Amino acid sequence: MRINHQQITQGTLETPDLNHPGALLQPQLGAPSPVRPTLLTLGILALPLLALSGCLNETVISSKTANSSASTSDSTSTTSATTQAAATTTTTTSTSVPSGARAVKIIFKQSSSSGSFDSAPSTGTINNPGNGHQAQRVFNADGSLLASGGPTSSNWPKWFSGFEIGISGTSNAGAKNSDCARFAATGESADTECQYDDAGNGSPTAGVFTDCGGPDGYLRVSEYDCTKSSSIALQGNGGPTDGVYLRATFNRSSTYLGSSENILVVLEYAASSLNNAASDPSNCFQSGTFTPTREGCADQLWQIFMKHTAYEVVQPYLMLAPPSTHVVDRKNGHFGGSAGSKQFILPLSGDSDLSVLQVSRIRGPKNLETPTSTGATESTDAFTMFCAKSGDPGESANSAGCVGMVFYSMTFIRM
Repeated sequence: MRINHQQITQGTLETPDLNHPGALLQPQLGAPSPVRPTLLTLGILALPLLALSGCLNETVISSKTANSSASTSDSTSTTSATTQAAATTTTTTSTSVPSGARAVKIIFKQSSSSGSFDSAPSTGTINNPGNGHQAQRVFNADGSLLASGGPTSSNWPKWFSGFEIGISGTSNAGAKNSDCARFAATGESADTECQYDDAGNGSPTAGVFTDCGGPDGYLRVSEYDCTKSSSIALQGNGGPTDGVYLRATFNRSSTYLGSSENILVVLEYAASSLNNAASDPSNCFQSGTFTPTREGCADQLWQIFMKHTAYEVVQPYLMLAPPSTHVVDRKNGHFGGSAGSKQFILPLSGDSDLSVLQVSRIRGPKNLETPTSTGATESTDAFTMFCAKSGDPGESANSAGCVGMVFYSMTFIRM
């Protein structure tokens, strides 16, 4: 139903529509009028206004009451949600990481301020933990000197307990030939000459030789001298008596290494082989198990072990070689000297007792292929023909670039 009344606005009477919201609350202003309202008129108009005022007040009060209830409800809901969130909050405890050097680098050179080792003993090292050739200097990741004087020096990183390597010689029951595993002598890289098959007929080309020694000063392993001598290096297993190895030891005290820390290892090396990978992979399996020590699988085998102590014998963690970083190109007279790198994680945080990393030579060549060309016999295998120094099997070959390993550096980075 439409109700009309007159509204006074500075002497102008407007007729608002009460069915339109806010009609009374928003009066329309008009031009002044000479008509002046009387008291009777004001009284008559006041009655419906008072009535409407009461309605409006009830509406406002109801609105405020509703808003108050909603606010109380929201407050209750918020309090409930906050209480629930507090009840389900998980407390996370932060683990502090000990201070100290974040990386340690071993450089496999001797008798040099830029290398980690002093001169190695001429008779080799005893093949027992703690009797290897110890690193005396460690470097930052960029190659700058970090500490010298060995593990007992005051500035040595306390989390890195030490690093030792196996040097072959008469004192080493696991590798007695002094030319098997040692640092390359000055001029060795040019003095060692392998006789490859430049003619491509399966036999060495007479009078044509290629340098195949390890780079001067670096740690190298010449498989010809490890396996073709009267004192053949024993097969390793990653245990304490391996003759040719690299071994790092870590201090697992939480004062030096955090319980959540792991170690990233970056190894720079060159692994050279005379033969390509096995054309028939079945040669590398025995009873369904991968067995790289089998004949015809690889020219040499190196494996990586993670251990609780140096005396422990465990299954290998990773395989270093095969694969090789380079295979000899006999026909074109190129030796295997290309360097590569392997990166891997030591998951120390998963086992608080893991403290030793060992890289071991497991074995060298076994009955490498026998050439069928003219002049080849069962006793003259490819290994002897191509890796011997100047084709003379009676001499020490020092031919790490034919079949063997050269180690450049090993970096340990805390993560």
